[in-house]
Formats: sequence, structure tokens, C-alpha cells
Amino acid sequence: MFYCSTYLFYVILLHSINALSDLYLYNTNEINTLQYHCFNLPIVEEISSISTFELISYCLNEQSFEFHIQPNGYNSNYSFIELSKRNITSDDLYSWFAPIDIIERYQSYLDELLPSSEGKEIFYNCTKERFGSMCQYEMKDIESMIDIINSMKSFYQNTKPFLHSLTCYISLQCYRGSSCLDWSEICDGKIDCLDGSFDEEYCSQIEINDPIYELMSEYDTVKSILPSVLIEDAKCRDLPLTSSCILGRQEKLFEELFSINDEYVSDDCWSAFKCILPIPDKFRSICNHFCERSECLEIINDECPPMFNIPIIPILFGNIYFAYEKSDSINFNSTNFQDPYICYNNSLYDKYFIDNQMVFFNHRKCYRIFISKFPSTSIRFFDLDYLQLIYNKFKSYMKSINYISHNDYPIIHCSNDNQILNMNNRFLHDGEFMYYLCNNDSQAKKHRIPFEMICDRNINLLPRLINGQNETDETECDSWSCNNIHTYCNGFWNCFNGDDELGCTKSLLLNSCSYDEYTCISIHTKQMICLSIKKINDRQIDCLDGSDEPIVCKENHCINITNLCENWNNSSMKNIRPELNFLSNNIISTSVQQSIQTHLCKQEKLNTKMIGKRFENKIECHRGYPIHIWLNHDESTYICFCPDSYYGKTCEYQNERVSLSFQIHSYSDSRQTPFEILIQLIDNTNERIIHSYVKFTYLFVRDCKIKFYYYLLYSTRLKDQNKIYSIHIDIYEKKSSNYRGSLYFPILNNFLPVHRLNLTIQIPPIDFNGKKCSKNQCIHGKCIKYSNNDKTFCQCYPQWSGQYCSISYSFNYKCSSDSKSLGIDAQNRSICMCPLYKFGRRCFLKDIQCQSNNTEICNNHGECIPTDLNRQLSYTCICSKGYNGDHCQYENNEINLSFEKKFHFLQTIFIHFIKTEKTFISNRITTFKTISSMKDLINIHWSISINLILIEDFKKNYYFIISQKLSFDKVKLNKQVKLTDRCLHLNELFNPTIVQYHFLHRIKYYQLPCQNSTLLCFYDNVYLCLCYKHNNGQYLTNCFLFNHTTKVNCSDENECTNGGQCFQLGSECLTKSTCLCHSCFYGRRCQFSTSGFSLSLDNILGYHIQPTINLIKQSNIIQISIILNIIFTLIGLINGLLTLITFKNKSLRQVGCGLYLLSSSITILIIVILFALKFWILIFVQISQISNRLFLQIQCITLDYFLRVFLHMDQWLNACVACERAITIIKSVRFSKRKSRKIAKIIISFILFFNILTFIHEPIHRHLIDEIDEDENEKRIWCTVTYSSSNLQTYNSFIHTFHFFAPFIINFVSALILVTKKSRQQSNIQIKRSFKGILRENYQEHKHLFLAPVLLVILALPRLIISYISKCMESINDSWLFLCGYFISFIPAMLTFLIFVIPSKFYKKAFHKTIIQYRRNIQRGYRCVFRV
Repeated sequence: MFYCSTYLFYVILLHSINALSDLYLYNTNEINTLQYHCFNLPIVEEISSISTFELISYCLNEQSFEFHIQPNGYNSNYSFIELSKRNITSDDLYSWFAPIDIIERYQSYLDELLPSSEGKEIFYNCTKERFGSMCQYEMKDIESMIDIINSMKSFYQNTKPFLHSLTCYISLQCYRGSSCLDWSEICDGKIDCLDGSFDEEYCSQIEINDPIYELMSEYDTVKSILPSVLIEDAKCRDLPLTSSCILGRQEKLFEELFSINDEYVSDDCWSAFKCILPIPDKFRSICNHFCERSECLEIINDECPPMFNIPIIPILFGNIYFAYEKSDSINFNSTNFQDPYICYNNSLYDKYFIDNQMVFFNHRKCYRIFISKFPSTSIRFFDLDYLQLIYNKFKSYMKSINYISHNDYPIIHCSNDNQILNMNNRFLHDGEFMYYLCNNDSQAKKHRIPFEMICDRNINLLPRLINGQNETDETECDSWSCNNIHTYCNGFWNCFNGDDELGCTKSLLLNSCSYDEYTCISIHTKQMICLSIKKINDRQIDCLDGSDEPIVCKENHCINITNLCENWNNSSMKNIRPELNFLSNNIISTSVQQSIQTHLCKQEKLNTKMIGKRFENKIECHRGYPIHIWLNHDESTYICFCPDSYYGKTCEYQNERVSLSFQIHSYSDSRQTPFEILIQLIDNTNERIIHSYVKFTYLFVRDCKIKFYYYLLYSTRLKDQNKIYSIHIDIYEKKSSNYRGSLYFPILNNFLPVHRLNLTIQIPPIDFNGKKCSKNQCIHGKCIKYSNNDKTFCQCYPQWSGQYCSISYSFNYKCSSDSKSLGIDAQNRSICMCPLYKFGRRCFLKDIQCQSNNTEICNNHGECIPTDLNRQLSYTCICSKGYNGDHCQYENNEINLSFEKKFHFLQTIFIHFIKTEKTFISNRITTFKTISSMKDLINIHWSISINLILIEDFKKNYYFIISQKLSFDKVKLNKQVKLTDRCLHLNELFNPTIVQYHFLHRIKYYQLPCQNSTLLCFYDNVYLCLCYKHNNGQYLTNCFLFNHTTKVNCSDENECTNGGQCFQLGSECLTKSTCLCHSCFYGRRCQFSTSGFSLSLDNILGYHIQPTINLIKQSNIIQISIILNIIFTLIGLINGLLTLITFKNKSLRQVGCGLYLLSSSITILIIVILFALKFWILIFVQISQISNRLFLQIQCITLDYFLRVFLHMDQWLNACVACERAITIIKSVRFSKRKSRKIAKIIISFILFFNILTFIHEPIHRHLIDEIDEDENEKRIWCTVTYSSSNLQTYNSFIHTFHFFAPFIINFVSALILVTKKSRQQSNIQIKRSFKGILRENYQEHKHLFLAPVLLVILALPRLIISYISKCMESINDSWLFLCGYFISFIPAMLTFLIFVIPSKFYKKAFHKTIIQYRRNIQRGYRCVFRV
């Protein structure tokens, strides 16, 4: 029974619920706040090469009309308890378009986060076209968000925003007559306040013409009817009456100009003169039918003074008044336009009127202005166009503009980037470039002479004398075929016999003509015909336009097909040629006419535009939107929902606000990572209030070409001028919730009402360091450094806020348990970061976009990423390697390259992916590949549209790989590159005479090389030329402009460090960046260095180790390294154990030397163990057999560090041995063994701690780096050390050198003192012997004391020399040299026994005794065992 009732409930509920689709209200809990009952309007536009996304929020505000809403009997309602009993989920409410707040509260109730009393809250299920918490709002004929957007566009298109009044910025006290101040009129360089220059008061602090406020040239104000940031927050400074870009404001201001009467002029005079002014009909309300013309003249004659101002207020620039004489009305009455007097009270315009007669009126200089732009026959009006004309003249006068005259240059139509749209002109040239003027610019332009213009039988270059010969594009064309890829089927006979147009047209009226027939309109039958090639150039015109007789048409005028096409829609074809009458008279069928038009003109039919329905406006909402609101079952009215930039009952007031426009960039390591971006408007108070924020998910592969537009509002209606505001941006990884970084952007000039910021948000790389800072002001948080500057801030722990995280807070609404709280806003509401598949302000709602029944949304193991609630996209697929498409359904193109054995490439080649059109390269992407000696093939994947692949080596040799007419599509190719594939340089093809010709002469020989059918391509310093086989069997040349120097194509997104060159492969948002590193650097972003003292096994062997390959199959350098490591480890262990055995003898430890050498033996064993661990861990990590992150982190920090510490400690211990020997000689009989032992223990401890402390900076700056290679086939984990400052690098170099030379000097000096002192003592006793002889004898006895430190230094010297002289490991080929230096530096630690024990009879004797003792102990142990 329960299931039946539940089913019945669903049926009733689903039947009744047909609410407004895609429209979700939010902020329905708060009433009478600054913004409540809001909904979002997502707007996507295509502007130039980017897409724009803007979220326009419409809300009620604290000044909106208040209504008491009663439940509507048509709408059923259910309590949360009832919904819960029926197993209704929050997903159900979301699918029924309930307000977001209600859905989240219901989910909180289900999760038992709300008290049981909240279960009585009512959910109203709305019927069709209704929405709201009580279904009180209504929109008719709406079923989707697209319908909502179209309906609102229709409303704005058909409704005047300023029908009765203007929108006003009221925070600045400014008297402007019957009108009011607009925010855009503050700091626009024009005084608009009549009671003072308040609107320009502080403007000297800013750049008035800041381009960020300019209206985008691509943005059409006619089409921009919605209250978008791009129009609302732009300044149109070239308008005479306002700087607002909103249509209708200037017209309303023009009407308002005449609403203020002059107190010195009678009302009748004022009204009569307004009626006599030639004002257009749309402004006739200014006159208000006060009088007719003759009656007006009488009133003016009787009531008006001889001269007066009209309007009474300044019209232009805040200081120019208009004045008229009474007699001017006579001219107006006779329809003769009379220019006014220009009056001003300064000297700004004196030079403009230097030749005019001045009249002094009302304490102002007045000059009659004469506008000559209008023809005398034109009817002129006193209107906005007339004001604009005067405004432009004076603005031009106040600017110093230097125009360059280029009278001889052709003026042609250009694109927005000044590129030539039509080459059919006659250009001046210099033999290499041609020169022209664009119709929209007075600056001369130059363009390299295009290859397709050469020898096409159409003269485009004017003759110019070059090297004694007149040169054009059509001289010296003997070797040039008239039928080539550029002339074939271009609609023009470049060959006199029309050979280049044969077989080109396929008419709907005829079956296809044969190859030797030409399609045209018969001059006799007026029908489409196939004309035999034999009838061409027979001096008998057979085609209507004479195209079959180009020679005759040169002598006589023939019909121009261009004129036919341009005048196709003219009602009378007689204007072109009488023969064309048949087109309208004889051919009645529309389809036939369209066929001919398509055949001749190649035009497409124009698309008709839909005209929106007119909206019946019941209330003036200015730039807001009126929505029907039901008060109860029977009563309804309209209420204004205001966009962010307005507030008030009718949206009549302008908000103070910050409008953001930004694009987001991410490094290649993060382009498939979804991020949560939190942008906050904060102040500098101790509370650090978050006034407002926007939060959204960013995914590079989806959003890289999008420019975002958002508003941020202050938490109070009027901002506090004493506070400093700024933009704070936090970036988190969406999947893991890991913090990535923060950015800071200050807001300057607090007095401005609208701040428009154009930002670039760079997401820090995954290995971004330097996040933390050392400040300790953060009480309950941590100090973080911004990634885009040196400023810091406190990142607070949960439930703490404020500038120093000192303020505890409790929030009104908690985030869901699986989300992350990022703080609270000014209304004490939590700011929550949701998991990837949850959404909502509090993250209680599940996102089911990526859930599908029994089907895989993203194919081929692609990952589905849901989009934000307010985005019109549903989800995005992140494709696995080798696939592309919206659903990852397509395979990428692939080519495997191998090379002839004759090739001797360097390590790196460039690969050029090129998309060629007939005349130009439309797309070119360059990347690089490293050729490994361990791999036979280079594998390349791509998904971009290309049809040509070249490779280039470092010697600038190009090799042709493959080419075809159409783009490659899902191909898998194999290609062996041969030396014969090389593109030859011009110098290798032509003799020096031709090479020395100037460009225009030389290029006419470029068809000759390709006549050799084996040549694939050639190039010069400008062009890349390809050989192709034309349809007539000839081998011809096609050349493209090709930049031979620029390969770096990452533009502003260069993520390579240390001077690396950035390359991108892929299309649009699917680009992947790779870095070509300079010598001494490596890594995906060239972030690792092989220079100086950071040299380690990671740098030397890392890239030689092949992942997932068995040790036996590794490269030679790895196998030899393994052998050396085993040998060194065994020798080191033997040396350390023998030394330890020797100095375990107590008799040797009676003095400090024994303790030093015992410590040295222990140190040696530690070094050997660390050395072996370091080597084998590196091997297994790179082979990917060790992946435990914690283990890798620990070994990264400790192994190299302790190796360095103990290596240098061993050197210091050796120095201490030498030092004590010298002291023994000096002290002689006064030497104390007990004191020596005591000092030795202290020194050993000191040396240990001294080494640890002096090298402590190294583990601090060591960290792990994950690197994915350019093909993403291999993942490597690197342990690297990066010093944050040059001072630290200098310290590191100094301390390394100090630890190297100091022990050596102590060793050497100690040996010298020992020998010298001993010789001196002996010479004092043995008087008869010479000091030199004794010294020589002692040197021979103790020479091992000199040789030992010298030998140790020599063995350790290679590493130091390499560090200083070679600077870095410049290539993998240097690895052998560096590997030798690395291993040799460990030899001194393995020679302790040989250096100290073997040469000493005393130590050797003690060693033998210890060995004998060990042997006896072993034998005794054996005997005991055997007895048992």
C-alpha cells in the first residue's frame, strides 16, 4: 500500500511540476538585504578570436517594492516531513527547479543537520512558467535558459531604458539641472556638474583616457542590449553630451537640455524659440506644440532680447554655451539653417576663432561658428548629429594630430588587422614590398609581394625602374606556367586559351562539362552551355560576358561579371547591359536564377534575422527587468529585478562596484586539472571583510579561450572612502582540495565609483615553492606569500578570520561535511569549496552530469568533469593520451620516424606541423623531439588540422616528411627520413648570377627547380617552396612566406624558466607546452640545473636510466656505473673495516690521533653505505620500482646531505690527525696524552656539528619534483635542490670551497711544521750535522705525510674543477666526464688504511696484533664448538 501511495504521489507531483526550466533562485532566505531573490543569466559571446562569458545577476534589493505574498491555490505544497516520507531526494527538487536555498535546507534536514522543527518548512511545487520560493514569479512562454535569454534580449531591444527618467549615480552630490550624473561622467575630462567641478575634482591622480574603459571596437552597441559589463562599464568619450555607452541616454539628455529656462528670458520667448529651432520629429516634445511658425515669430519678436543663450547650460566640454540672436529665427522660419554663436569664458578656443569677429555676451566671448560639412542642399537639424559635428571639430582642434600624406598609395579595403582583403589593385612597390593605405587608417602600410601575384597575367604592380629595367609582377614570366595552383579555377582566364578554367564549373543546369569544355552563358540562347575549347579565341564571342575572347575584350568593352554580381538584386538589369534582360524576363524559375547566381558569383544566400516579440512593459525598470509577481490567487503586478550595476525600486540608481575581466593561464602540468577559483573583494581593516566573492571551476582544456566578466559589490551601499580595497584570489585543486596559490591585485583611486580591472590570473605550477613566509603575526593561521608579488597574508585556520586570524567566528550556514570551508563573507555565510561532483553554496547537492546509465560518457578511458551550475555546458571530457573529441571518440594522428644511418643529427630536431592553403600558411605549430641513442624510432602524435610536416635540425637543414592536399585525419604513418628528403637552399639551385638578382626578378625563376621531379622542396630567406604535380602533369612550384627564425610559439604563455624556448603542440585549449632547455638546465620547464655544486647522480645518470627496462638491458653508462658502484662499495667496506679493526686497539686510542682515525673509519663506513643507497635508490626510482612518497621524500632530504657532511668530515678528521702530530713534535716531552684524548673528543663532536650546520641549507631547499616527459609515456621523480637567492648560492659555493681547501692547508702546514720542528730539534743536538741534511733525512722519513694530503686533494680536485671550469653538464655526452669526477671524489675516503696504517710501522704492528688476537679468538671459538 505504501509503494502504491508513493507512486501515486510521484505521478501527481510530476504532473503538477513543470516549473521554469534552468532558472534557479538563490538568496531566498534573506529579505530586504542589499540583494535577495536572485537569479543568474549566463551570457556567452564570440568577440574576435576569444569567447566571453559573463554572469549577469538579477536581484531584488532593499529598496524594492514590498509585497505580502499569499499561497496560490493553483500550486500544491508539501512540508519537508512529507517529502522525506515519500523518499523525495534533493536531486528531485533540483530537477524540479526549486530555489537552491530550499534544496540545500532540505538536504540538511535529511542529513539531520537541522532541528526536527525545520521539517515543517514548506516546498511549493510550481506550475509551468512559475518560479520562486512560493511560486510567486511568472515568465510566459519560457521553457529553457535560452528562452529566458532571448526573451530578455527582446525586451531590451524593444524597450527604451530612459523613457521617463535617467539612471543616476547619487553618491556624489552634483547639480545637473533636471538630469543627473552618470558614473561614466566622473573623470571623463568634461565638467558636467553645474554647481562646481565635483565630477573632475580628484581626476589628476588618474589617466582620464585609461583604455580599460574603452568600448571594445568589436562590441556592437546596437547588439549589446543586455546590461553587460562590456557596455555598462565602458566609456564612450567621443559623445558630446555624456560618456555613457548606453543607447538612449544621450537622447534623453538632449531633451533635458531645453527643460531649464533662463530667468532673464520670458517663458514665452523660451518656448517659442524652441519651437522655431529645426529639431527632428523625434525630439518635437521639446516644443510641446506651444506655437506654430508665424505665431512663434511674433512671440520671439515681442518677447525675446536681442541675444540669449539656448540652452541655458553649457552644452559641450562643460564650458561651451550656444547663443542665438533674435533675428536668427527668421532664417530658421525660411528653412535656412543658422549656426549658433559659440560662447566661452576662457582662452582655450581663441586660436580657433582667430579670424572671426567676437561678440561679448554675458561675460563670455562669443563667435559665430560656420559649419561647412553639410552641402547647401541638405536640410539641417539642430540635433545630436549637429552637436557631434561641432564637438568633433573642437576636439580635433585641441589635439595635435600629424597626418602623413601618401597621395600616390592606393586606398584599399583592409581587415581589422590592416591586412589586404582584395589584391585586385595597382600597387607601388620597391621590388620586394608593395605599399598601400587602408580605407580606415591614414598610416602607410607595406606588404611583401605575394608569390601568387607573380606572373598571373594580371598586372598588380606598377612599373618601377630596378637595375635599369622596368619591373612589374608580369615581366620576365617566360618560365612561368599560366595554369598553376593559384590560377586554376579562380574564375579568371589567366591563360589566353582558358586552359586554367577548363573542367572547373559544375552547373546545376547542365551535366558536368568534359575537361576540354568551358561552362558559360550563351550570348545567343541565354542558357548555360558547354563551350568547346576550339571556339576560344576565335574572335567570335559565344559567351555572354565575352570570357571566351579575352583578346577581343581587351579591344572592346565586355560585361563585367563583378558588376553583374553586385547589381544582381537591382530591379532593372538594363543598368548593366541590355542583354541581361533575359535573366529577369525569360528565366522565371527562382531555383534557376539562384543556380546561375551561385555559378557566377559564388555568393551565399543571406540569412534572415528573427525579430523578437515586443514585450508589454507594465513598469519602467530602466536597465532592470520587470517580472510578473502574483500576490495571491487573483492579484498580480510587476516588480523590477535589477542587475548588479543598479539598485532601487525601478533600478534607477547606479551601484558602486568593481567589474572584473580576466583570462586564466595554467602551466602544462595543470592543463587537465580542474581548479576552484575564489575571487574576493576585501578591505584592509583588522576584520579583513570579504565584501563579495565569485567562485567557479576552471579547466584549461575547456576554458582557455574564454575571457570572464564578473561583478564584485561592496557590502554596504556606499563604500567607505577611508578603507583600502583589493582583490584577493585563492586557487585550489578541485579534486584534492590542495591549495595551489594566491594572487593580489590592489584597487587604486578609491574615489572612483566603478573600478574596471583587466587581470591575468596565472595558476602557479604544481612545483611552486616559496608559499610560506617567516612572519609570525598570524595567530591562528599561516603566513603565505602571494605568487604574483612580494606581499604576504595570513591564511586562517577553520573558524578564524581577520587580517591576522585573530577573530573567531560562528557561521549562519555550515558547509557539508565533505567540503572545505574557505571563510565567511560579510553576511556571516560560509564560503564552501565543494568536491568535484557536488555543488551549491553549501555543497549539499550532487552533480549527476557525469552519471549515465550503462553508457560511458567519455570514451577510451576519458575522465568526465562536470561544469558549474551557471555554465551552459553540461560536462567536459578529459581524454586519455592518443584520443580527442568531445567524447574522446577520435584517435589522434600518429607518425613514426626513423632515420638513415647516414644521419648525424644533434640531439634535438624541430618538427614543423603546417596547414597550407593555396596562397598562405594558415597554421604552423613547431615542437621539438630529442633523439635518444637508446631508441630507434621517434613517435609523434597530433590532433590539429595540418597537411604538411617538415623537420629541421640545428644546422637549419629542412627535411620533407609528408604532405597532402587535405588535412590528415586519423592516420598512422611510418616514414624513414633520408638525406634525399632535404630541402635545398636557393644557393644550391641557382648560379651566383641569379642569386644576386633582386627579389622581384629572382623569384620568377622559382618554377624551374621543381621541373626536376625528384626535388621535393627548397627555400630562401623568405619563402618555403614546395614542388607539386599539377593536374596537367607538370611539376610546378608553390611558395609560402616562412619565418625561419621564430619557432617559439607560446606567445604570452611561456612557462619555461632559465631562458628555455617554449613550444606548443595542439589546437586551442588542447595545446601542450614543452621546453627546449639551454645547456646546464633540464627538466620539463628547464627548472633543474646541472651547474656548480648542485651536481649529483640525479643530474648525471637520471636521463640515462630507462623506465620499466630491466637492469641488464640498460645503457652502457648505467651498466658500467653499476659495476663501479659495486667495486667502490666493496673496497670502501674493506677499507673501513680494516681501519676500524686497527683503531679498536686501546693502545692506539691513548692519544687523540687514534680517536680521530677511529672516527674516520666509522665515517668511511657511513659514506660507503650512503653512497650505495643513493645509487641504488636512484636506479630503482627511475625504473619506477619505488613509489612510496614518504620514503622518497626522506631519502631526498637526507642521503645527499649526509654524504656531503661525512665526506667533508672525513677530510677534517684527516687534518686533525696531521695537526696533532705537529703538536706532538712541538710539545715534545710536555705532550699530555690524557689532555689530547679529551680535546679530540671535543673536536670530533665540534666537527660533526660544524659540518651539519654549515650545510643545513641544503636539506631545507631539497624537494621532490614529478616530471612527465613530452609524450607523457614516462613519469620521473626527481630529487633536486633549488636555492631561492643568489646570496645563498654564493654561500654554498664559498662553504664548499672552504671545506675543500681548509683541511688540505691544515694537512700540508702540519706536515711542514712536523718536519721542520723535528729537524730543528735534531740539529740542536747533532751540532756537527747540517740542518739541511737533517731536514732532507726527515723529509724522506715522513714524506708520506706530505704525499697523503696532496694525493687526497688531487683525487678530490676533479669535482671542484668541473664545478668551476665546466660550470655545468652541457649535454648527455658530458655524463662520462662528470661520472668519472663523481666516483673519483669518493676515492680519498677509501684510502685511509693505505695512507695512515700501511706507512706507519707502529699502526701496522698494532694491526697485526689485532688480527692475531682476532684469529686466536676465532680459533678458540672453533675449539669450544668442537668440544661441545
